[in-house]
Amino acid sequence: MVNSLLSSGEVPGLYTAEELEPLLSSLKDAASQDGFTRPLYDYFSYKCGVFVRCHMSSDLHISCACLIYHMLIWFVSAGRRVQNASDQKTEMEKIKEKMAQEVSKIGERKAKIDDELKEVQPLVDEAKRAVGNIKPEALSEIRSLRMPPDVIRDILEGVLRLMGVFDTTWVSMKR
Repeated sequence: MVNSLLSSGEVPGLYTAEELEPLLSSLKDAASQDGFTRPLYDYFSYKCGVFVRCHMSSDLHISCACLIYHMLIWFVSAGRRVQNASDQKTEMEKIKEKMAQEVSKIGERKAKIDDELKEVQPLVDEAKRAVGNIKPEALSEIRSLRMPPDVIRDILEGVLRLMGVFDTTWVSMKR
C-alpha cells in the first residue's frame, strides 16, 4: 500500500465507486467553472496548493489541506525514521567492524600467550615436582630461623608474589 502511494499517489480500494462519485462530481463542476481542461487529479493538486497558500475555506479545500498536512507529517516522520535507521545501521556496521578487529587482535594475543605458555609449562611442572620433594623438616628449619639467608628470602619472596601475596615481610613468609 505504501509503495502504491509513493509511486502513483493513490491508495487502491480506499474509496468505493459510490463514495467517489459525489466527491468527483463536485470537483468536476469546479474544474469546468474555472476552465480547467487537464486531468482532474491536476486540478485537485492545483486547488490544494492554492488553499495551502491562501487559506480559503471551502470543504474541498479543507479536506485537501488536511490530507496534505497529514501526508507531510507522515513523510517527514517516515523520513526521520528512515534516516535514524540508516544512521543506526551505519553505526552498527562501524561497531561490528571494530569488534571484528578486536576479536582478531585478541586471537593473535591468545596464540602468542599459548605459545609462551607451552614454553613455560615444563618449567612450572618441574617447579611443582621440586616443591613436592621438599620435606616438612626443611620447612620447619627455615621457619625457625630468625632471619633467612638472602637466597632463601629472595626465593620465598618470588613464590609469594607469584601467588599474589605482596606482603613479603619475614613474619608473612613464615605463615
